Amino acid sequence: MWFLILCFAYECLSYSCFFFCLCDLKILLVHIFSFFILHRLLVHIFFFILHRLLCFFILHRLLVHIFFFILHRLLCFFILHRLLVHIFFFILHRLLCFFILHRLLVHIFFFILHRLLCFFILHRLLVHIFFFILHRLLCFFFYVCDYPAHLANFGKLFKVLY
Repeated sequence: MWFLILCFAYECLSYSCFFFCLCDLKILLVHIFSFFILHRLLVHIFFFILHRLLCFFILHRLLVHIFFFILHRLLCFFILHRLLVHIFFFILHRLLCFFILHRLLVHIFFFILHRLLCFFILHRLLVHIFFFILHRLLCFFFYVCDYPAHLANFGKLFKVLY
């Protein structure tokens, strides 16, 4: 807008005869135009560069925030994943240790139980064999030693039956 006003004033002064030092005025107006044009151009360049720098820094800051946000999320994920994997394998290890120890204790218990059962069965068998042999020996000795008494008892029994 100012540029159009100054152009109009320049045109009016260039055709006017009422002003003295018209050349000086034209030179002055050219300098004023040049100053405003140059000023406007420099302001535009400055604000364009400032705008570009601000856009760059804002974009850079945004990208840095996005990058560190993603990096933070990835680190949180990997730390959490590692923690969960450690917890999982710790629990798995404890369960395996428990089941291995439980199996070992069960084997030891049943081994001892088997040995005790074998001992008691063998002991019972040996006791039976011993008492069976003792019984046979006693019966034999009673029969041999008391043979006439057995015959007499047998005769009495025979008479009672018949």
